[in-house]
Amino acid sequence: MRRWVVLDLVDVLKNADFDTGFTDEFSSIAAYERIDRTALRRRLLLALFALGTNTGTRAIVATGEHGETEAALRHVRRHFNTVGNLRAAARKLVNATFAARDTAW
Repeated sequence: MRRWVVLDLVDVLKNADFDTGFTDEFSSIAAYERIDRTALRRRLLLALFALGTNTGTRAIVATGEHGETEAALRHVRRHFNTVGNLRAAARKLVNATFAARDTAW
């Protein structure tokens, strides 16, 4: 607790994306994408946070600090969170972790 104080899980997820760019692995199952990539990245991180913490989309939207609607987050979850996309993103995170770790450990 003295070393890390308080870590917000959404910040850890956001920093992991900044370091690795794992949200680039998510592509839509639709024929084309019309969402701006920065907005999509924000919505993906919120949807992944809701999924990973079992908080739910409605509870994430209730905080209201991000300006996203429930419909927008559900759209991203439905069209971008596929098994293949999640595996590719996890693979990218794991490979980046292995590349950054100290081999002496």
